[in-house]
Amino acid sequence: MPSVSPGQVLADLLQIPLIPQTRLEQIYRQSEESTIVTLASQIRQGILPADFTQKKADRSYFEIASGHIPATIEKILGAALRSGIPARDIQVLAPMYRGTAGIDAINQLMQDLLNPQQKGQVNFEATQCHYRTGDKVIHLVNDAEVNVFNGDLGYITDLIPGKYTESKQDEIVIDFDGNEVIYPRNEWYKIRLAYAMSIHKSQGSEFPVVILPITSASKRMLERNLIYTAITRAKSKLILLGELQAFDYAVRHIGTARKTYMIERFSDLIETNIEESKQAFSETATSSDSEQSYILTEENWSSIPAMIGITDTDLKEIFGK
Repeated sequence: MPSVSPGQVLADLLQIPLIPQTRLEQIYRQSEESTIVTLASQIRQGILPADFTQKKADRSYFEIASGHIPATIEKILGAALRSGIPARDIQVLAPMYRGTAGIDAINQLMQDLLNPQQKGQVNFEATQCHYRTGDKVIHLVNDAEVNVFNGDLGYITDLIPGKYTESKQDEIVIDFDGNEVIYPRNEWYKIRLAYAMSIHKSQGSEFPVVILPITSASKRMLERNLIYTAITRAKSKLILLGELQAFDYAVRHIGTARKTYMIERFSDLIETNIEESKQAFSETATSSDSEQSYILTEENWSSIPAMIGITDTDLKEIFGK
């Protein structure tokens, strides 16, 4: 997928034949019988299959208007929990933050369902939400000093009021798979709730259950690579919600071409490499011809000097004089 910011560095580099490349072909995330893999392959080719809306063992589709997405997610979430699926295994992916079916609204809904405010519980108010112990959060920037990176998911383990901290600021303690990191209030811009997250931020991650709401309200964000990325995050269950026409548009839309000119910047290097290859080939051919002329044959043996390649020093060494 192209980056949110300008450019498409990786895609451009893959178009330059001089740069070594490795193509991954073996699928490990889904099982061999998974229809998610088949669906992803078809979408990658720009095809919305005829059975897209049909219920499969590992995926389902529900035609839902944008305004009813939150209520539908609530029903699906309840059914999943009753069936024994852990809340941590469920991830909502969406294209946009705003709107009734946007990431912010869904995060608020899921927080209230999965981690409701308890009486007397510490609760920190932030710019766009409230944080509670147990909340699922995402780290938004690369922070090598504490070994946490853009897209890493964690859970809040403690909220410490400023009157108890050395920084004199409210602090949030987050566990990232065994790595606990403390965030004073002036660093809360690095995190946000992650019951629902953007498809862009989900790159490189995988989840047992993915809920994907796509409607025409997010049309300006919809394109084939976005849908492909979202679908391939699901390991065992994929629940598609929204409008069929929105999914169809996304699959047919490849996005606006980015004019980066990176490939053109490498053109001189490519041409130089080609010329060097030609020159090396020419020199090899010349050398080969030269070597051929020293091969003894019936045609040339009489023309080759008898002492060729033997010096006076060689003779002295042979005879010791």
